[in-house]
Amino acid sequence: IGVEPIRELVTKSTMFPISAPYRFFVVDGADRMTTAAANAILKRLEEPPALSRFFMLAESYDRVIPTIRSRCGRVNFKKLPESFIVQRLSQFEKDPDKALVYARLGEGSVGRATRYWGSNRLTLRDRALGLLNSSVQGDVPSAFSTIDELNKDLSLLLRFLIFLVHDVLVVGVDQSRVINQDICEELSSMTSRVKSTIFSSLWSGLRVVNERNESSYANLGFQLKSALATTFCGA
Repeated sequence: IGVEPIRELVTKSTMFPISAPYRFFVVDGADRMTTAAANAILKRLEEPPALSRFFMLAESYDRVIPTIRSRCGRVNFKKLPESFIVQRLSQFEKDPDKALVYARLGEGSVGRATRYWGSNRLTLRDRALGLLNSSVQGDVPSAFSTIDELNKDLSLLLRFLIFLVHDVLVVGVDQSRVINQDICEELSSMTSRVKSTIFSSLWSGLRVVNERNESSYANLGFQLKSALATTFCGA
């Protein structure tokens, strides 16, 4: 989120409400504001107009700059029921299996699930599956090339990889818990080629990478490659 829409919001926040006691402003993506945008709204949060209220929505609390976090109260929202999200998605996605996959990828957020559907993010999920397959087959350089190609989508690629490794670990135990229900056969085939301990190690490594990515903007591509190399080059 750039600085211009935030400056417009700041200007409007000084106006008196027309038909309600207060004016309410929602920033959907407080963790995705540029530094300039965050600084632009910071002073308004420090000295808010008496008749204005601000809601800063974020998927990652740690990625909201500390000076903004310190000036806001924190409210954690519970995940929405899977059945509710599937019902909402069924208005757009006629394939019930795909609707279920998008709902589970959305992790309890109907907005995230809908965005994934709207941008056909299963295509990126399939690239993540190909990357994992390359690693399993010992072709780590190909996996590295995929990471380089998807440089702009690395955060989401990481999330999808975590989901896929989770599925590989549970597909043979309880298939109903698999997130990517539409590719259960491919996931099952991986379990016959690689020991579960290898995937458990990769799961732990990817979770560490994700924690680092949540709290900073470190070189995610390098960290992903390091996790794959550590897991599969020594396997």
